[in-house]
Amino acid sequence: MALKTGAEYIESLRDGRVVWLEGQRVADVTTYPHIRASVESTAMDYIICHDPRHRDLFVDHDESGEPFNFHFKVPRNAADLLRRQRMIQTVSRTCFGLGGGGKLVGIDALHGLGVACASVDRAQGTDYSQRVAAFYKYCRDTDAALSAAVTDVKGDRSLRPSKQRPHRDYYVRIVDESKDGIVVRGAKAHISLSPVANEVIVMPCRAMTEADKEYAVIFAIPPDTRGLTFILPTAEGVDDDDWFEYPLAAHHYRSDAMLIFDDVFVPNERIFLKGEWQYSNEATYTFADFHRVSDPTFKAAELEIVVGAAALMAEYHGLDRVSHIRDKISWLVYY
Repeated sequence: MALKTGAEYIESLRDGRVVWLEGQRVADVTTYPHIRASVESTAMDYIICHDPRHRDLFVDHDESGEPFNFHFKVPRNAADLLRRQRMIQTVSRTCFGLGGGGKLVGIDALHGLGVACASVDRAQGTDYSQRVAAFYKYCRDTDAALSAAVTDVKGDRSLRPSKQRPHRDYYVRIVDESKDGIVVRGAKAHISLSPVANEVIVMPCRAMTEADKEYAVIFAIPPDTRGLTFILPTAEGVDDDDWFEYPLAAHHYRSDAMLIFDDVFVPNERIFLKGEWQYSNEATYTFADFHRVSDPTFKAAELEIVVGAAALMAEYHGLDRVSHIRDKISWLVYY
């Protein structure tokens, strides 16, 4: 299943993941009104690969000739990054300014891991790069939708992770370890599209000291992992079907969830950093470098729509030659 269809992606979300919204357990994220737009926008990452107009851009082939989504190719040069930009731009212009979802932030985290883990291996003699390579192949072969859980809830921001009060779980940390893996506890905040992903890559949001080494942890888990809970912000008072009164909420994703890790077990093969505190910031910064390529790309496509709407409204009202309106529209183009 190197290239899923949109329908296959949607079906993959029916796995019993624990998602809560407004005090109620969401039985099926694919049909719940306030999450449906997120599912549909992420499905476009799959639908567009089967469109003959875009297939050559989105599809590559592995060593055996099997097709796969080019997003899962490890970028080796500027041309690879520019092609990824064109892919994100194409999805964004198709989805009214949305950059899809399953092949965006999580892919940036995956690419960042490939670079950062090589540094750890060279310095510490670990084998994280081999695990990342295996995870790359797994995601490629299953055409997974990825999410990146980076931002911790933080608690008192004047205190380091290990000094938090009244407890130490404001950042995700290792609380137990065995020969088979680790157990983690903590929380991540407003993680984009995580309830509609197939895999969640979890990494620190800041540099750590030796005292914080239990927080220097990077891993990947599927959303239906036992002990993992997604809590979505309230949608009260918003009609998802009313495009006039709610032009943004009616079609933009509303799936930025808080992730609660309640003693979640992570097997060894899915652990990419475990206590090497000196390298926690390298993974985060490298992820951010890749994200600087993808994020402005879909933001620019979104801005095209905003600027076009502003220019069209000015034209409709016969104000398109008024200087202060032209100045504002010019500023948006510049931005």
